[in-house]
Amino acid sequence: MSCILLLATILIMEFFDNTLKNINVAEEKLKIPAMGMLSKVFKTKDKLDLNSIQERLMELCMQNLNHVFKTQNTSNKTKVITIISTQKEEGKTVIASNIAKKLKQAGKSVLVLNHSNVSKPEISSNQFPLLNRFLGYQDPRRDYSHPFLANASEFLSESEYLTYDVNTEFYNAKNYEELAVKEMEILNQKLDYVIVELPNILETNYPADLIETSDMVLLVCRSNRLWTKADENLLDNIKEITNSKLQFIINGVEIEEVEALLGELPKQRSKARKRIKNMLRFQFHLESHI
Repeated sequence: MSCILLLATILIMEFFDNTLKNINVAEEKLKIPAMGMLSKVFKTKDKLDLNSIQERLMELCMQNLNHVFKTQNTSNKTKVITIISTQKEEGKTVIASNIAKKLKQAGKSVLVLNHSNVSKPEISSNQFPLLNRFLGYQDPRRDYSHPFLANASEFLSESEYLTYDVNTEFYNAKNYEELAVKEMEILNQKLDYVIVELPNILETNYPADLIETSDMVLLVCRSNRLWTKADENLLDNIKEITNSKLQFIINGVEIEEVEALLGELPKQRSKARKRIKNMLRFQFHLESHI
């Protein structure tokens, strides 16, 4: 009886879950193409090779990014990627840094421009919930030692990561050069890619001309957040000036959602967790062997 009540609770929670959750749900709500999704970075205690999983997800994102630029006539110019979010703490800085890291590894010259009032994430010290332990779920706490969350200074030089002030010049900027006027001597070199991170557009006005002239605009969204009418209205405004250049990355996706893209991942699961997962799949008599 308790198992039935637990299963019913899980199904009800799934039914009323109105978060962005994964690529398919996000595409339906946002109505723009997806560049990819990235996993939540949690403590695995060596039960799961999250490094390889996140690396593969980043490779898929980069593959889609390269495909977009292949279809554009931008081979001999600096490609500008503007990264936006409607709300704060969606993961723009981490994603911008990791895109720059991948481009640099591919031998490309890159510059990241970030706003100077970016805040550092608070490090949580929450305990591993007992229910998660019992059901065999992963430790939900963020793993701050994961290489995906490494500071950009570890793989980008000072000339590759610059900041700009959010002021009148920012709001009137027509291109990335106008955001970094003081560092123009650094920008004299030919750059393959420039990644511009904007403050969240729900709280800060955005430079429409800069977004319009970008070669790609990348919207970053957390998977565990609701998509509100305010978000929708802001995105509609962005769509009007970006046309087909706008895509999104869904960030912090649960590992079960990642399996829909990469296939079932090898990991340790408790018997209770296996039974619940099979019931949710309606595979009541599934065995691992003949």
